[in-house]
Amino acid sequence: MTSATKETLRELIGRDELEETTAQLLAVADRTGLPDLRSEVIIISGRLEEWKKGRLRGDQSDERLTELRNGIRSALLTLAESLPETMSADTKALRLAGMPETRFKAIIFWMMLAGNAAAFVCLFVLGSGSGAFTPSETATTCALLLSPLAAYFSVMFSEVIERRSGELLSSAVANKRVNRRFQIVSLLVLSAYFFLVCFLMLYRSQVDFSEFTKWLAVLEGGLGIFVAQVVHALFKTGK
Repeated sequence: MTSATKETLRELIGRDELEETTAQLLAVADRTGLPDLRSEVIIISGRLEEWKKGRLRGDQSDERLTELRNGIRSALLTLAESLPETMSADTKALRLAGMPETRFKAIIFWMMLAGNAAAFVCLFVLGSGSGAFTPSETATTCALLLSPLAAYFSVMFSEVIERRSGELLSSAVANKRVNRRFQIVSLLVLSAYFFLVCFLMLYRSQVDFSEFTKWLAVLEGGLGIFVAQVVHALFKTGK
């Protein structure tokens, strides 16, 4: 994308020509074959259509309409600024920096779910096969393992409910992105955590259950801090 084209987008947004801005961004997406850009612009176009309908119906306050339009303008500006200033001659498609935040949230959730599933399989195999865990110990371990996943799921589900009710339509959340370093660190932390949990379970026969739960609590505390930081970064108020 040339600097002039990016500057044109800034000028359109500054003049509050949001319909023309979305049309220009869709044209860029079609020309460069970038599906992420197209899908995000379509989301913003839907919000713009909702703003138009709300203004025509007159069933929303002026404050709400202003808030919604300001959110759309902010989202378009965020998307425009995320585009590179220039492309090399051999570049065939624009590449937005990082992964869409909404996709990354889902990846974290499914990775935590898969990791817990693997840990549960390990736990029940050891419990029923080698007798390393009694039924009560199995239940206690499951409760400890589920705590971070439940905490993350609760905030993620709350956001889904809010988005369905329209509470987040005025935010630019659809266009926020997660840089590659944060992605790699997060996935490495989760992978290391579940590897250590499974290793600890295999080591269970060498220690008593109180010692096992102490070390598991240490791992859970570490993951809890990680989840808290991710929740703060991705789900904080005022996105």
